[in-house]
Amino acid sequence: MGLAGAMVPTGMRKIISYLIRRRMIDVLVSTGANMYHDCFEAFGYKHYVGTHIVDDVKLRKLRVDRIYDVFANEKRFYRFDNWIEKKVATMLADGHPYSSREVLRILGQLLSKEAKEKDSIVISAHEAGVPVFAPAICDSSIGFSIMFSNRRGGRRIIIDQLKDVDESSRITEKSKWTGVIYVGGGLPKNFIQQTAVIASYQTRHDRSHSAAIQITTDSPQWGGVKWLHV
Repeated sequence: MGLAGAMVPTGMRKIISYLIRRRMIDVLVSTGANMYHDCFEAFGYKHYVGTHIVDDVKLRKLRVDRIYDVFANEKRFYRFDNWIEKKVATMLADGHPYSSREVLRILGQLLSKEAKEKDSIVISAHEAGVPVFAPAICDSSIGFSIMFSNRRGGRRIIIDQLKDVDESSRITEKSKWTGVIYVGGGLPKNFIQQTAVIASYQTRHDRSHSAAIQITTDSPQWGGVKWLHV
């Protein structure tokens, strides 16, 4: 499954968690931001229904962040960022090249012990043994919080994006049959699509995904919807 956009802060996390716990998802690919917001709520913090008709200057003064019509408390973002920097970083070894899957597994392991709200994607994935990839994890608060561990703490934590490509494509190579479901498109979709290309190169057989469903509000003429090879 590919999960793009701001699906978690807008309320899809419990649905994805439900599907993972029942092993209706074998591999999840999403954005670093979605995974951050999932962990944020597991930590006990919330997103709130707001409105898109709002004065952004006033929100800024109140330290309220918004994702269109979803609001969140910036001070709580800051506290959670610090938890990642101080706590998660202690679980990561200097010099070891981590895939995003490994980082999210460690996050799920920590949150399974400390979370106030257990109905979480990363916790469910950790407990069910389902791999979760966020290929652009550095393009999120998870990424910059870990970077701060390097900068301010003198650490040398490495996140290896090529390891994501290798691990995910090996899953496709070893699978007899693959089907995909995309919520949105973007990076998660392209990342999943390329596993079939790599698997075909590696095995010298056509390893295209055999079935695909995409749920999106985009239209083909804007370039956001690519044709699927099925």
